[in-house]
Amino acid sequence: MDPPTGVVNKISKMLNAYFWGDDSQPKHIHWKTWDLIFLPYSEGGIGCRSLKDMSMAFDCKLWWKFRKQESLWSWVMKGKYCRLIHANLITTSKTYVLEFRGNSNWKLDKLTSILPPKLVNEIKDIPVSNQADKLFWKLDKSGAFSVSSCAELFRHKSSS
Repeated sequence: MDPPTGVVNKISKMLNAYFWGDDSQPKHIHWKTWDLIFLPYSEGGIGCRSLKDMSMAFDCKLWWKFRKQESLWSWVMKGKYCRLIHANLITTSKTYVLEFRGNSNWKLDKLTSILPPKLVNEIKDIPVSNQADKLFWKLDKSGAFSVSSCAELFRHKSSS
């Protein structure tokens, strides 16, 4: 759901004119390079965010709402776009996990038959619970999704 390229180009030109002036001004002062504009203050930038990163972050917000909230919007979207997808892919399902856990621990013999030992060691440290799984946004201590932390994730990915 990226915005049209023409729209992004127009907005970029407006930002460019804002920071450096347009052609009608005789002298232009280039305060920072274009790349530095999109860095946070702590890294020598002025704290603006890239349009591309923000667009992807808002796409992720829609996906998060689609997966987490039981709302009319998510119900309609699931009905419209996920009818032909297997139910295990669009609902929270314990089908596979139940095969590998007992009442209070993991069935390590079953896990070791299909997974590498390193992964089994990581899984055995996860406590077994009878509670339903919940979505948790790892980049925020509260576990709640935020557009800001998501945009920061994309900023780091695009700069590396």
